[in-house]
Amino acid sequence: MTPHPHKTPTGETASLSHLYKQYNLSLQKFFMRRVRSREEAQDMTHDLLLKLARQSDIEKMENPEGYLFTAASNALKDRARHNHIATRYLSETLSTEKNIEALSPERVLISKQSLERIMLALEKLDERAREVFILHRLESMKYADIARMYGLSVSSIEKDMIRAIAHLARYAEF
Repeated sequence: MTPHPHKTPTGETASLSHLYKQYNLSLQKFFMRRVRSREEAQDMTHDLLLKLARQSDIEKMENPEGYLFTAASNALKDRARHNHIATRYLSETLSTEKNIEALSPERVLISKQSLERIMLALEKLDERAREVFILHRLESMKYADIARMYGLSVSSIEKDMIRAIAHLARYAEF
């Protein structure tokens, strides 16, 4: 099949400037509907038209509109693929950085000191308030179950928890 040059409505052979004038706005709208950023849509349109300008046989294209919109669709797929890879890389990098930060010697020392303060504060609590706190916060028991275990009202258990939390908060301030 011999290529037939694309003719403009006036019968002229298509040139880059003509294709730019004819398709620039429709390509921008095409991209805008999909990327939702005017600047990015303009950049993608510009890049696509530059790619077309590098082609030496613009005048010989049979269907420049089909070519342009197929290329535009492919550009969107490339963008999505790039964004997916970049997002995954960023997520993995941040995850690794958080783990590294969590294991830094300074962070370990701070955590150890905090734990020592909490343990000291727990030791200074009265026995029932300490046990209620441990059962509820560390062993995830419900107030009603703790109350049943001690033969007390839920209100008494809630008061023990309030007293324990206030006591621990005072120690956390140091």
